[in-house]
Amino acid sequence: MVWIHGGSYVAGAGDAPDYNPSSLVSEQGVIVVSVTYRLGVLVYLGGNGRPPNLGLLDQLVALKWVRRNIAAFDGDPKQVTLFGQSAGGDAVAHLMAVQGARALFRRAIIQSPPLGISRGRDEMAKAMVSAASVLSSRTPIGELLAAQDAAKTAAAPFGLKGLMPFGNQYREVPLPKEQHIDAAWDAAAPHIDILVTRTAHETRLFLPIVPAVRQLRALPLVGEHAATFISWILTRKVYTKSIKAFAQRHRKAGGAASEFTFRWAAPGNPYGAAHAIDVRFGSYGHVLHAVRNPS
Repeated sequence: MVWIHGGSYVAGAGDAPDYNPSSLVSEQGVIVVSVTYRLGVLVYLGGNGRPPNLGLLDQLVALKWVRRNIAAFDGDPKQVTLFGQSAGGDAVAHLMAVQGARALFRRAIIQSPPLGISRGRDEMAKAMVSAASVLSSRTPIGELLAAQDAAKTAAAPFGLKGLMPFGNQYREVPLPKEQHIDAAWDAAAPHIDILVTRTAHETRLFLPIVPAVRQLRALPLVGEHAATFISWILTRKVYTKSIKAFAQRHRKAGGAASEFTFRWAAPGNPYGAAHAIDVRFGSYGHVLHAVRNPS
């Protein structure tokens, strides 16, 4: 099993304690490879002669390494399951559309991919490139982070897409043009079995950071109900509809696709079954051990 972490393509690492696979390995007897890939403005934005999608290419290199070397760890290179959550789920879905990647994994688990905001991003990307100005591999880290923040600010007027401004860009290597992405997924369908998952209340995790929603929740009597309704709408738009459509298209194209919705929530938890709750589920004890004993 090859894991691709999330983090909106700007944060995270394959060896982060949250992704400790110890329980998965011990309970299921599998081999887990966690991928760390490049992130941020230099990797996913492109422009001014810089190619985008470098993180996707890193993931492709990792899959090729697994194909060549996993047998040395008693793994079967023909039985690779690629799995990822959030931006990692988005990456898994898009690796399915990369012609050279299809032979590198047999199954895919796609957790909470924000596929509802993966298209129609060209104008936003142009605005971000303009805001980030000229960057290079030699740009000092302070200037680089400032440019990344400027790019995020430029993405803000583009609605929901601006909530995850960095991402894979169609028509740029190794992805097809946006109008051809469905055909690429159709071609992959007979060769890759998929499980696509989502949580019941994906966007409740993000609403508290939106100033307008905080003000709305403060309204007497109706505030909390209004915020809950907004969360339902956003969850449906960013996750639910596109995830269902992805699975349906996969089946229609001759592939095997299963779906499930993670609904469990701790009693009294205001976030409910929020985004990323499924990542730690069943492995929290191992995560705590890794944090307390980082060696």
